[in-house]
Amino acid sequence: MGGEAEPLVPLLPPQDSPTIDRIALGTWREALSGAVGIDVPHDLFALWLLPSDGDAVLLGPAELEQDQLEIPRPSPLFSDAQLELLADIARDAGYGSATAVPIRFGQADVGLILIADLRSGRYGSAERAVLDTVARQLAQPFARLARRWRENGAAPSHPPLEDAAALVEALGQAAATARTPRDYARAISRTLDRVLPHERFELIVPGVSADQSYRVGAHGEGPLWSDPSLIVERAVFDVPGLFPGAAPMHLADTRRDDRWPPVAAPLFGALELRSVIGLRLILGERTVGYLLLGSVGPHFYQPADIDLLARVGPLVATRVDAFVQAWHLQTLRAQLISMQAVPAQLRRLAGILATAVNLPEALREFSAEATALLPFHRIRFAVRLNDDDRAAIFVPGETRALSDLPQAPITGTAIGRVLSGALPNAVSGVEPDIDLIFPLRVAGTLMGAMVLTTDAPDAFSRAHLTLAQQVADLLAPHLELLRRTSLLPGVYLPGWKRTPKL
Repeated sequence: MGGEAEPLVPLLPPQDSPTIDRIALGTWREALSGAVGIDVPHDLFALWLLPSDGDAVLLGPAELEQDQLEIPRPSPLFSDAQLELLADIARDAGYGSATAVPIRFGQADVGLILIADLRSGRYGSAERAVLDTVARQLAQPFARLARRWRENGAAPSHPPLEDAAALVEALGQAAATARTPRDYARAISRTLDRVLPHERFELIVPGVSADQSYRVGAHGEGPLWSDPSLIVERAVFDVPGLFPGAAPMHLADTRRDDRWPPVAAPLFGALELRSVIGLRLILGERTVGYLLLGSVGPHFYQPADIDLLARVGPLVATRVDAFVQAWHLQTLRAQLISMQAVPAQLRRLAGILATAVNLPEALREFSAEATALLPFHRIRFAVRLNDDDRAAIFVPGETRALSDLPQAPITGTAIGRVLSGALPNAVSGVEPDIDLIFPLRVAGTLMGAMVLTTDAPDAFSRAHLTLAQQVADLLAPHLELLRRTSLLPGVYLPGWKRTPKL
């Protein structure tokens, strides 16, 4: 036999029928036995297929069926003791020489060769090296055959995907019935596994920033991006970097390709993928996602597999984009509802002040209602009376006249800077209590400030700042009326009272 680069084994017969053609496989095994016999003479060449979730399947010779030889199940690899036991059984049956060689794909044994000769001393290191080379060349086709045998066997559990129309129909059914991205990913993974076997399937969409992607194929209920465990940081695993162009991506052996990170933990955890093919999902000129299929064995995927994946890409891209666009629509609807709710709430706040008979109680109710619009837990008011450097500070529900309240200096403070016009608004304090200060504006003058206290400053967005100023503007005329009446002797608004002077 030649070196490992030469074709050492005949090609497996095509398995396109709904069931596995065992007669064709038996004929192929005989041809393989003849090819191997050139360099490794033998009187017995037994071959088993090892589906991952079933008993070993004897491909030949058929006479071994009568011997009821029990093949141990690898877990997932044969141990040396198990292989030696099989060789001992052959020698006990009268063969002078015997050896058992596993057909290993990735981290699992998918087949087994048992070779024996009536003469003793036949199998040394040279013969063993030839058998190891044969086993390596059988690994990829046997892995495919083992997966297909598990799916179909003698009684297929699914209709065969005999042509492109059947594949399109199966993918269309998956798209029509899936409620969540995870349901859809699982459905198309099961469908593609019958023609493109894989240990891992991933659907990934671009992130809200260029530094992130999202494993949408693992997302269940709820809004997208709500599960931080599904976010893939580009610094850890550069998914877009795997696809420099629109062409499909093929990593024959991830251990020898710099594009694949040494530890692909964000996607695959402890499972080491050795072969990966993928596709950039494109609609028009827009990238809507990425599709990845991975196998635990190197050099598993062939050009025909990549061509098939490219054919199904547009179908998958359409459904993935539909999930993302549906999420965008839900977000826009929520924002629209919020935008519609804000004017209604502001009208309610204005109504509370306009119809109030008792201003202290109105301010208390006003403040409680304002918490539905703004994330704060305490509100205070600072109103200047005559002195620009001092202000009376009070809370909703205060019934004393402003002129009777202690006045605090504001020069050099955040309140003072806002009331001087130096700042449109200001932030002061330290966590957990942060004060946000907004001016009370009346007829072009700054007569006071509204101070909101929050323990979640990050919750205040730019929109919240604008909204808070609108709330302050609603309050300002009423507090200005209160300020002016407090300066008139013997005049006060209902609900407010003067403290007798001693």
